[in-house]
Amino acid sequence: MADNNHRRRTSAEPGISRPISRRTFLAGTVAAGAAAAVVSSVGLTGCGSSRKKGETPNALSPSASDVTAVGDAYEEADEATLVTGSATYTLPAGTLLWADSNTYAATLMPGSTSTPLNSIGLTSLANGTCTEVLHEAVGASDGYSIYNVRANDSLVVWSELNFLTDDWRVYMASLRGTTMGTAVQLDEGTGDYEVPPLAVAPSTAVWVRQPSENGKRTTETTHVYSQPLSSSSATEICSSRGRLATLPHVNGNILTITPRVNTSSVYYRMLACDPINGSEVSSAVLPTPIKPLDVVWTGSGFAFSVEASYDSGGALGGYGSYLQQGQGFLRLGRIPLDGPVWVGSNLVCKSGSNVTVLNTNRRQYCTVSALSGCASYGDCFATNGSGDQLVIYTTVSRAADHSDAQVQMRVLQLA
Repeated sequence: MADNNHRRRTSAEPGISRPISRRTFLAGTVAAGAAAAVVSSVGLTGCGSSRKKGETPNALSPSASDVTAVGDAYEEADEATLVTGSATYTLPAGTLLWADSNTYAATLMPGSTSTPLNSIGLTSLANGTCTEVLHEAVGASDGYSIYNVRANDSLVVWSELNFLTDDWRVYMASLRGTTMGTAVQLDEGTGDYEVPPLAVAPSTAVWVRQPSENGKRTTETTHVYSQPLSSSSATEICSSRGRLATLPHVNGNILTITPRVNTSSVYYRMLACDPINGSEVSSAVLPTPIKPLDVVWTGSGFAFSVEASYDSGGALGGYGSYLQQGQGFLRLGRIPLDGPVWVGSNLVCKSGSNVTVLNTNRRQYCTVSALSGCASYGDCFATNGSGDQLVIYTTVSRAADHSDAQVQMRVLQLA
């Protein structure tokens, strides 16, 4: 896998026809295109679009004493102390999972042949049963394959990609149990824009339309759209000068996004907002030039991860995972390989092959043991930003030729 060998899936793995990074495929790709629906604009406060270019924002600037290392504040505990229950389920190799619901995980299932390349399923978190809800892409006859998916208890939103032309489409459908309603196309675009990252709020689909990172339109404006099931058109809830720093996440009914502030220097705003109209709940600007790997709103502050160290980033300039607590920050000083996840009162972080649980009530932390025979990168987060339980998964294989490879999904209850 790319980036320290932890994010790349290769064409040798079932269901994937060419090298695709976990950042762009497993976690969902950052993206863009021309809207297929009628789009109205609202809000946009807190996105940085109203700030005059060149105006210096009021960025976070904690002192060194305001940033506390986990080892200085928390006691290490046994896994059994903080992980109070678990269940393990087996799925086919190549399966990808996103748990935005306490009932099901949206599942991208590899096809047994190249047609279809992938199908969409819902995997029960209670018993591990996966129910197929969409066998092939809506645009299969036009050369499209299912590329990415998110779902909660009321809807499923997914993207489709034509791998030959790089054209893409975004769809939404209602859910009633494991029965999917009629697909509605939300957006479409070309290779000048990346396949949109997706998020699901209660009865609302969210997607981000932004220029391709290495394309000809990298300086163009990024637009964040949402559309409730009850609406026939999308609403632009935020715009950003250039690309967002991270993927969108939803905690309850709050959306977290990271637009770039409209200034000549590079500042990113962590923004918690209403996913329907974009109204701001809370926001904070990171010091320049810090670009977070991922951000999620916890309900009282932001949790974010930083992949690199920045000499000019001040007390937040070191790599690691951070939890905002009032005026201070808790820091796990390990290079993150995925964004932080907020589960109950626990901050869960991924570094190397390890998953670390930080219980903020007990001020304790532990490492979740990896499964025997798992992939070198360990577990991936299926829990997408936040959840009431932690869902993780990995590929397990003990045969030299990996002929016995399978995905093991674990549902963990945290103290």
